[in-house]
Amino acid sequence: MTVRTLTFLLVIITLSSCLSNKRVVYFRSKSYILEKPYLIENVEIPYKLQTSDLVSIVIKSKDATVDIQYNLVAGNNQGGGGGDEGALYLRGYMVDENGNVTLPILGDIQVRNRTILETKEAIQKELDTYLKEATIDIKIINFRVAVYGEVRRPGFFPVNANRTSIFQALADAGDLNEFANRKKITLIRQSPEGLVRIFLDLTKESILESPYYYLQPNDQIYVEPLKAQTGRTNLPLLSIVFSAISSTILLLNFLNNNK
Repeated sequence: MTVRTLTFLLVIITLSSCLSNKRVVYFRSKSYILEKPYLIENVEIPYKLQTSDLVSIVIKSKDATVDIQYNLVAGNNQGGGGGDEGALYLRGYMVDENGNVTLPILGDIQVRNRTILETKEAIQKELDTYLKEATIDIKIINFRVAVYGEVRRPGFFPVNANRTSIFQALADAGDLNEFANRKKITLIRQSPEGLVRIFLDLTKESILESPYYYLQPNDQIYVEPLKAQTGRTNLPLLSIVFSAISSTILLLNFLNNNK
């Protein structure tokens, strides 16, 4: 094997590790027209509360002094803890193993498998017995998602609203790196029946219509590497190997020519 042959092989391996534009572009579609609005229908599936969810429930009426009786105050929180996390628990109700939250005066209210709206209606029904013309504000306060794999900043990310999309979560993680497999994103979701795993293709327009486009509390997103990533990792080692072989061939040629 000559040095020229070795060089040619090294170039071929290097090029095979390069990425094409088609492998890194999100939701490609030939139907898109530049500068023209494109309507995509996506019906969000409302999240249903589960055991261990932590929700903020704030009751407000015209009389602030009365409201205190119906809301959590320091000393009767259900979570405990210190710092910022402790501050969240001071405002939060944990859904217990029976699916209930225990509110001051109102007592136990079943919320498991109920949406935020359904939970609000259930609490409102009980509250109307005691307090007229009161409003209820409910928010999930332990809503966070995990993003790991081929992203720039993996970790757990809190969601301050009652919903977020898969692209917002990836943006929080610093976006995918250039060697992420955008065609095979694994979403792991807890359901009442157990864990659900689904593969998503971010390069297809259909992702915007997917029922998994909007995330739910405790969702996990795993981003697989492309095969090119393995090639890129091996390139330094291959370069050393080819360099050693090239040096050996040159030395043998030199020795043969000087016999």
